[in-house]
Amino acid sequence: MIRKTISNICASLLLLTALALGACSNDPDPGPGPAERVQPIGTYELDGTSYEILTGKYESTETTWFVLFSPLTPEAEQHTTYVMIGLAKELQGMQVDVRKFYHNDDYYFLYEDPVYYYSQFRALQDGTIFFKKNGPDNFTIRANVVLPDGKPFSIDFTGDLRPAASDESGE
Repeated sequence: MIRKTISNICASLLLLTALALGACSNDPDPGPGPAERVQPIGTYELDGTSYEILTGKYESTETTWFVLFSPLTPEAEQHTTYVMIGLAKELQGMQVDVRKFYHNDDYYFLYEDPVYYYSQFRALQDGTIFFKKNGPDNFTIRANVVLPDGKPFSIDFTGDLRPAASDESGE
């Protein structure tokens, strides 16, 4: 009886081993394909660190153009890292010295990420902003500014942006 039980256990173990080996394959399971990497449309620099821009969009009001750049993908549920730059439409194509123009009237600057937050209500210390609409969805944005706490921020972007109104998430 003990011999029969040991035989049954050995047979069961052999069967389980065979099934386990049969289930293994030398062909790797490709699974879902790797997600396509979103190609950066440019870069910006904050305090000496460069960030790829993966999302870029624009919006306008009666008086102001706004652009938003983010290192997060367009599909991100929420853009928790971004820079928003705005300029009065009558200043388009001009190099605007932030010391000589009024923030929140002539220019607008807001930066947010998990570590830093620069409110649009604090004037920039120094620098210039250039903003030009080149075509229907094409812009040139240049900013070389000093933030309220002395950190430098710069961007030199020319390219197509998508209208924010076409963003389904409502940002």
